Amino acid sequence: MGNGNQWSDLPKDLLAMIGERLNTRMDVLQFRGVSKSWRSSIPPFPPSPLRLPFPVPPNCPIDEVPHGYITVTEFTIYRLQENPKASIFEASSFSSSSSRSKNILAKVKEEDKNNVCILTPFSEVPIQLWHKKFPRVMNLFDFHVSEISKIYRTPSYSLHNGSSMRRLPCINKVAVSSSNFVRTGSYAVMAIYNHGRLCFLKSGDEEWTAIDEQNSGYRDVISHKGKFYAVTNTGSAIVVDSFLEVSEIACSIFGSGGGGGSGRQRHLVESFDDLLLVDRRSCFGPALVKFRVYKLDEEEHKWVEMTSLGERVLFVDQDGSFSVSSRDLTGCEGNCIYYVDRYLNKYTSVFSLEDGRVRPASSFWLNPFLI
Repeated sequence: MGNGNQWSDLPKDLLAMIGERLNTRMDVLQFRGVSKSWRSSIPPFPPSPLRLPFPVPPNCPIDEVPHGYITVTEFTIYRLQENPKASIFEASSFSSSSSRSKNILAKVKEEDKNNVCILTPFSEVPIQLWHKKFPRVMNLFDFHVSEISKIYRTPSYSLHNGSSMRRLPCINKVAVSSSNFVRTGSYAVMAIYNHGRLCFLKSGDEEWTAIDEQNSGYRDVISHKGKFYAVTNTGSAIVVDSFLEVSEIACSIFGSGGGGGSGRQRHLVESFDDLLLVDRRSCFGPALVKFRVYKLDEEEHKWVEMTSLGERVLFVDQDGSFSVSSRDLTGCEGNCIYYVDRYLNKYTSVFSLEDGRVRPASSFWLNPFLI
């Protein structure tokens, strides 16, 4: 009996036990693609929109608010590494002529249980629309697929009868903590609402709980190591545990004039088990944007400025930020920050922490608009 048949003939109860331990959608897809017996041993990973109760806590600036729900859209960032025998990506598509296996990042949105939409990391533009040679149907056996991060889009609002749908202006950012929402139904959500206030909700709750009500200056929130962290416009940060105990984890570093609004932004980024704070400041003149990066020192309760990111590559955006190693990506340099100016040109740009210069990102999977 060949090795392939041996794998196909594994007992169904063993396959089911393995399936119960698969925590990502891509793991389930690849598992079910091995053989007919594997596919029938576990169900497909269904779409998992979070539908959360509405309204949020008081002071939400919406007139005549009916009760309804909030739908959170989930995007997953994957690293796609082309297998050596595959030739999906042409060398001309990459800014690097390296002979290493070609790797890209893609943002995936699930349309339904059978179809996904593959997008560029900073947009909702399908890569296939901008790069004609990008495959419209992807064989997962041509790639090694790694989940990098999840991003959650600011919710939309709908009446209970589904008669209308519109963007919810009072929800600015959401962070979700869940090891496996689809399988367990368990989740926790922290949101920034009303341009700076915090609220919390977990599975089973019928209404939101306001957090740190005396503070209305929060700019970003993230789930990190099983807890929620939030940062204000001055750089002060708190950590919220599963019992909703709030502790200050870092003091202000920017002062009361640290700034909010579109000219200055704060981004929390999880990077190699560290929690980073990225300070982004829009400028005038040749230097259109400046970045400074800080690492959280939890023992000293302070942010420590980083003069170099080493091989880290940071991707920062208003919906969510993440980090990868430059060794794991084709056409990306370490010690750099990738971002999009959504108000200026909507192109992906690169800021070098080494020399402070800004240039367009040249890889097709980052800037399909420039092809």
